[in-house]
This record gives sequence, C-alpha cells and structure tokens, in this order.
Amino acid sequence: MSKKGYTGGQVLLDATPGLKKKTFTLAAMTFFIYCACAGGAFGIESMISSAGPGLTLILLVLIPILWAMPIGLYCSELTNLAPVESGPYVWAKMAFGEFWGFSFGFWISLAMYLTGAAYVVLAADYIGLFVNLTPLMSFAIKAAIIIIFTIVNLMGLEEVSTASTIFSIIILIAFAAVAFVGMANWQYNPMDPIVIQGQNALSSWGTGIAIGVWMYCGYVAVSFLGGEIENPQIIPKGMKIGIVVIALSYILPTLGGIVSTGPWTEWGVSID
Repeated sequence: MSKKGYTGGQVLLDATPGLKKKTFTLAAMTFFIYCACAGGAFGIESMISSAGPGLTLILLVLIPILWAMPIGLYCSELTNLAPVESGPYVWAKMAFGEFWGFSFGFWISLAMYLTGAAYVVLAADYIGLFVNLTPLMSFAIKAAIIIIFTIVNLMGLEEVSTASTIFSIIILIAFAAVAFVGMANWQYNPMDPIVIQGQNALSSWGTGIAIGVWMYCGYVAVSFLGGEIENPQIIPKGMKIGIVVIALSYILPTLGGIVSTGPWTEWGVSID
C-alpha cells in the first residue's frame, strides 16, 4: 500500500500487523450496523412537517430500496473484499491512486466530524424536550455523550459491539412500543395530505429526499473497522438485515405517530 507512485489497479490488503480481531455473530453485526447507521427514528419529525405525512411515508419506503440497499451492499462487499482499516481511503486509492485516496479520506473524515456533531446536538435537543436545560446543562450533556462514546471506542471493537447491541435492543423496543401504541389509537389518514397544500411537488420531494437520504446514510462506517473483523464475510449478510431493520424502525413508529397524533404541521425538532 505504501508503494511510491501507486496509480491504482491493485487490491491492497494492508491490515495492521498484530491488530486484535473480533469474530462477529450475525446478530452482533446487524446491531452494529443499526446503531452506527440509524439508532432510531430521530429527526423524521422535520421531514413530516416539511414534506407532508404521505410523502414522508412513501420516501421512507422508496429510499432504502433505491438508495440505502445499493450503497450498503457495495460498502459491505468492498469491506469483505478488502478488509482493511480506513476502508474508503484504501478503496479510492486502489481504484484511482494516491491523490484521490487522500482526497476521499479527507472528505469523509470532514463529513464524519460534522455529522457526528449533529447527532450529539440532536440527542441533547431531544432531552431538552423533557427536561428544561440551561445552556450549561446542555453543554455538559453534549460533553458527556462525546466523552463516554470516545472511551467506548478506544476500549476496542468488542466493547463497541456490546454497547451497540445493548443500545440497539433498547431503541428497538422503545420504537416498537411507539408503533404499537400509535396504531392501536389510529385516528387519522396517514396519506392525507401526500404533499403539503400550497407547496409544489418538486419542493416537497426535494426537502423530503434531502432529509430522507440523511436518515438512510452512514453505511460506510462499517468499512473503517474492516481490518479488525475476523470474519468479514458476515458483513454483507448483516448489512441486508440491518437495512431492513432500519427501514422498519423508521416506517412503523412514524406511521404510528402520524395516525394517532396531530397536528402533523407542528412536528419538528429544533437544532440549537
């Protein structure tokens, strides 16, 4: 991989010598992907109020088929083919050489830092819906989230896998309860309206797709740990199941919320 003047066209397997590896079960891989790429239907409220309830449900079904599954499968298959650390950087380097490998690595690192910060702010904002937080309290919660998960990641992949499994199970149980209670109290037509009245279809689709794609992204995260996975062939299997679980954990609670509560125009989460 360190070959000077490398111009692409060679499969690079540069796993760090002596790196501790973990064997994943199918369940552990599925929960790891779920926790890394979704973690629950947080943020869809803004999609509903911006695009309309009907269009939101349609997009939540279409995007995993047309967007998430293809991207998830290519990430998982490439991780299986070249199970290395910093997967996307190595893949770009394999295909196009040193310059584009560095460029892609820089871009994706920047994206990870920015989106990671957004998730922390979103989590604190949800807590603020139930507890009146002062600016200092909000900062303390955000700092605690960053510190705790940084420590877990530094401890190793086994600890990350265990934490992902625990959090995923808790989240799925909570959203399953939301879906069940919501649909048990069905009062409204979830497809009314499909597009917000007075808003053109192009604008609604654009806003809905922008938020929906953000909800269904992050599958490349598994590739960063490719060099630490003893059985990378489990990744494509876990990815297929994981995307289905993600889609259901978005669609069903959203449907339950739309049909049981209102008005949907007031849905949304403000990011401070």
